[in-house]
Order: sequence, then C-alpha cells, then structure tokens
Amino acid sequence: RETDATPPLFGPLMNDTYGSNVQHPPEAFLAVKKSYRRLVFQSKAVKTLVPLHQLSVTGDVVDFVVDSINQPPFWTKACDLIKRARKYILLVTYRMQESPALESLRQAFKDLDQMLLAEGANASASEQKHVYVHAAVDTTFGYHVDEMLNPGQQLQRVHIQGYSYNQNSAYYKAVVMKMGGPVEWHVPDRNSRQDKEMKRLHAMGALHTKLVVVDGLEAMITGANIQRSPGTSNRDLATFLTGDVVRPLEQSIWLTFNG
Repeated sequence: RETDATPPLFGPLMNDTYGSNVQHPPEAFLAVKKSYRRLVFQSKAVKTLVPLHQLSVTGDVVDFVVDSINQPPFWTKACDLIKRARKYILLVTYRMQESPALESLRQAFKDLDQMLLAEGANASASEQKHVYVHAAVDTTFGYHVDEMLNPGQQLQRVHIQGYSYNQNSAYYKAVVMKMGGPVEWHVPDRNSRQDKEMKRLHAMGALHTKLVVVDGLEAMITGANIQRSPGTSNRDLATFLTGDVVRPLEQSIWLTFNG
C-alpha cells in the first residue's frame, strides 16, 4: 500500500544501500532501480510490489555484471563462484542449451573437480572432498541435467543431480514451447544420472528463476538463462550476494525440489 513513509522493506531501493564492496553500481542497474522506484511509489495502479532486484539489494551485494550473455566474460564471475564451492551448489534456471554459457559452466565444474582431486591427492578415502550439485531446469527437451553439465561423465569429485518435470509433463511443455512445430526430443545418455521430479511445480507452471547458491554462503541472482540469446545486443544483469539474504534463497530452491 502506498504511504508517505518509506516501507522498511524497500529501504535499500530508496536509500542507495548496496553492500560493503560496491562503491559505484553500473548505470544499467541504477536505471532498473529508478524504474522500480517510479513503479512502486508513484504508480496509482500498483499498490504493492517486491521485485527480484529489491531482494538482491537487501543483502550484502559484493558485485554486479552487466553484459551480453552470449559472451563468456558475463559468466566468468559465476564460474568463479562455482569454483569456490566446498560442499554443495544449488542451481536453478529456465533453459539450459548448448551455448558459451553452458561451455563456461562445464569448464568451471571441471576446474573444481581437478582442485578437489589435487587437494585430496595425499588424503585417505575418508578424507576426500566431494561437492554435490543440485540443478533444476524447467525445459530440457529430453536431456538429463547431469549429461548437460557433465558430458561423458568425466567428473570424479563433483556429483550432479538434476531436477525437472516427469517425462510426460516435460514433453507437453516442449510441445507448447514449439507452438505446434516439430519437437526434437533427445534420447538421454543411459550412463548419466536420471533427473528427479520437481515436487513444487507441475506442467502448467514454469520455473523462471535463475539462481545459484554455493555452500549457503554466497548467491548469484540473474535474469540470464544458460543458453544463447537470439539478439546481438542483448544485455543482462547478475547480482552477487553474501549475508543473511542467502538463506531464504536457498530455502526457496529446496522447496522447488521437494515441495
């Protein structure tokens, strides 16, 4: 509800609080922030709104990336985040397809795997470190998430468990997305780990979140899918967070997996 006083929830939007490591946020982020301010506090039609960008600025924002998702540099900081994992990674996205983004993430998992192997070179079997990746993708067109992130099943210390819809629902969604056109349905690699069914969503819904959480300590919120953008000048925003805001983000992912 619109009031004369600034609602506490929207304080970071109004007070320009960004986190200890961000001195000069990108102009693109400031433009988005300005538009939300205008929508939330000046619109007569919208009485309440909690945009995703509001959630991001309530935590300790440590960095921003604004660039084309078709260029590997957009994903560099996301890959650095993945390589800092020592226990688990939670990843949620709407689409995952062959692209510079997917190639970058695959390499990050390989690098993490090699680091874990090197750290455990002289350790006993019980002391070996493993990182467990739980990744949910809305539409896979028949692929297992495991085979997309770990083609050829080469990873030894990084273990990937995918989540998506059951096969009937997944095929129905693929048909809807193709709008009556032919659906190219992949036969999954029988050696890859089979996806588990997301408990919270069904075929009439959609998983549009794009989010990564590492070890419950760090997170990345973005609007970018793990795919190639059809445009040549498209830009997207990724916000990197630490602090108390990470926990509810992590809880939202587990709810998606487990209902």
